[in-house]
Amino acid sequence: MFGKTPSEVTCANISASLLGIPKSEETRALMSAGPPPPSNRTTRVVGWREGSKKGKNNPMFGKKNTSNPNCLKIEVTDLELVTKTTYESIHEAARALNIAQSRISMYFNRDQKKPINGRYAFRKI
Repeated sequence: MFGKTPSEVTCANISASLLGIPKSEETRALMSAGPPPPSNRTTRVVGWREGSKKGKNNPMFGKKNTSNPNCLKIEVTDLELVTKTTYESIHEAARALNIAQSRISMYFNRDQKKPINGRYAFRKI
């Protein structure tokens, strides 16, 4: 059947396989009518979802990403180069140092003192 027109015998076999399922007149009428239209509630919910958070109604409208209250400024001390660098967030520090963000988070959660990779020590600002 893939890309080919089925023969009359194949069409007859497929049709015959569906003949054993009994259907009432009501069911046949419902099937021929098609799916019901969406309810009023459905259209209201979809309209609310689409329009309520656009433009000025969006809670992040006009704010920069750095104004995120979940950002945690940290100071990273590189023990090999003996430098201190300040980052606006854990994510930014993880990207710059090429380590996983979760490792820095766990460093603070576990109140760890040992430097990560024997090189980086962190401090909350």
